[in-house]
Amino acid sequence: MIGEAELKTPFGVTAQRGAVSQTRPVFRWVVLTLIFSLLCFREYDSPDGLRLAMYVDAWGGFRPVDLLVLGLVYLHVLWILATRQRLPKVPRTLKGPTLLFLSALGISFFYGLYRHGTHVYFDWRNIFLGAGVAVVFAWWIKTPSELHEGVRIFCFVMGLLVLYILGAYAVGAHSVETVITGVSTPLYDGPTLSAVVLLTLFAFRYAPQERSSLLRIWWLIAGCTAFLLVVLSFRRTFWAELAIGVLILAALQKQRRFAAFALIAIVAALVVSLGGKRVYERAESMDPFVEGEREYTNSNEDHINDILDALDQVKEHPLLGIGLGKTYPTPRLSGWKEESWEVHNGLLHVWLLYGMLGLAAYLWFHVRLFRWLKRLQGRHPDSGVRAFCQAGLAWMIGEFLVRLSFAPWPYGALQSDVAIFFIIGSAMSVQRLWMQAG
Repeated sequence: MIGEAELKTPFGVTAQRGAVSQTRPVFRWVVLTLIFSLLCFREYDSPDGLRLAMYVDAWGGFRPVDLLVLGLVYLHVLWILATRQRLPKVPRTLKGPTLLFLSALGISFFYGLYRHGTHVYFDWRNIFLGAGVAVVFAWWIKTPSELHEGVRIFCFVMGLLVLYILGAYAVGAHSVETVITGVSTPLYDGPTLSAVVLLTLFAFRYAPQERSSLLRIWWLIAGCTAFLLVVLSFRRTFWAELAIGVLILAALQKQRRFAAFALIAIVAALVVSLGGKRVYERAESMDPFVEGEREYTNSNEDHINDILDALDQVKEHPLLGIGLGKTYPTPRLSGWKEESWEVHNGLLHVWLLYGMLGLAAYLWFHVRLFRWLKRLQGRHPDSGVRAFCQAGLAWMIGEFLVRLSFAPWPYGALQSDVAIFFIIGSAMSVQRLWMQAG
C-alpha cells in the first residue's frame, strides 16, 4: 500500500508528493519540448534535403524514432499505472468512428497479407504512435494553465525553427529552387509547413488575450514570421490551409469578428501588393484546369493523372480497396513513376487502402471530431481552453478540406500526427477535468 505522502515510481524509487509536484513543470517542459522537437526534422526526402537517419528503417522495420516514441509512451503508461491513476479515455463521441476505423484497418491488414503485400504497417504506424503521444499529452496537460503552458512550449519550439529557417534563407545559407522555376523559396517540407500554419493560428488567437506585454509581442512576432514563411514557401496546399484556417478562426470570434476579418483583408492585400505578379499567378494555378503550361502550373497535370490512376484502382476494388502493403500502377505517370504507395487525395487514399468501411470511418470521425471541438470551444468556461479549441478546430478543418483536393491524407507523417494528437489529447484531458468538476 502506498502512503499518502509517498509516491512509488515505475523505477521502484519512492518520492515525496511535494517534491514531485514541484518538479512537474520542469519535466513538462523537458518532455513536451522533446516531443515537439520531432516537428523540426524531415521525415521524408524532399527538395529541402534527405530525411534524417532517425526516420530510416533500422531493426526489423522499426525506425529509431519509433523506439523513442514507444519508449516514452511505455514509461508514461507505467507511471500512470504505478500511481493508480486512470488511463485517458477516448471521448464518447469519437468511440464509434474509432472502432469502425480499427475494424477497417484489421480487414485491410489481413487482405493485404492475403494479396502478398509488403510493409503492411507502413501507412498506419504513425497514427498509433500519435495516439500513444496523445496519452503523454493528456498526462502532462490536465488544467487550463497547463494547457496554456503546453501551447507556449509548442510555439517556442516552432517559433525558433521558423526564425532559423528564415534566417538561413535571408543570408543565402539555404534555399529551395524547385517549387517555381527561377524563384528561391525557404522551405518545401509539407508536414513542417502544416505545423507552421498551426503556429500562425495559435499566435494570432492567443496574442489578444495575453496579459503580459512581452508575451503579446512574442506571439505577434511568432505569428507574423510564421505567416511570412508560409507565403514565401509558395506551396499552394499550405496557402489554402492557412487561408481556410484563418477564415474559420475569425468566424469563431464572437466579440472581435469584424476586427479579425478586417485584419485578414489587410494582410491579404499586403501579400498581393508586395508579392506582385508571382503571388497572383501562383494562387491562380490552384485551379487544376487553368489553361496554358507555365512554371506555376507544371505539376497540375500530374496531380490530375494521379487522381485518375487511383480512380481506376477504386473501380476495380470498390469494396475492400487494394489492401495494405500493396502498390498500384500509375500508367499516366510513367514519366515520373511506375507505381505508387499513396494517392495525393485524402478520400481516395483511404478508400483505396482501407476500402469503403475505412472511408466511412474517416468521414464519420472527422464530422464527430469537428462537432466535439466546436462544442468545447463554445461551452468551456476558461478563455484559454476556448482559444486552444478554436485554433485547433480551424487548423484541422483547413487540413481536412485541403486534403480533399491534391494533397496526401494528414495521418501519413509522424510530424503531422504529433500536432493532431496534441490537439486531441490535450482537449480530451481538460474536458474530462471540467466534466468531473461540474
